[in-house]
Amino acid sequence: MIASIWSADELIEFARAISVRLFRILIEDVTVDENHRGNGLGEMIMKNPTEQLKDVRRCF
Repeated sequence: MIASIWSADELIEFARAISVRLFRILIEDVTVDENHRGNGLGEMIMKNPTEQLKDVRRCF
């Protein structure tokens, strides 16, 4: 699963996770552009995969 936030043609945030659905999810990368840190974007982008995979037993 890959999630990203863009502003026009600028990538602001990127997250990547690997999952085997019901057993576990491994969050590989979460990156936020320095100019956009501290605005809650990291929390927002992390809600997407965890909400979609809410039945996963473990999140690493």
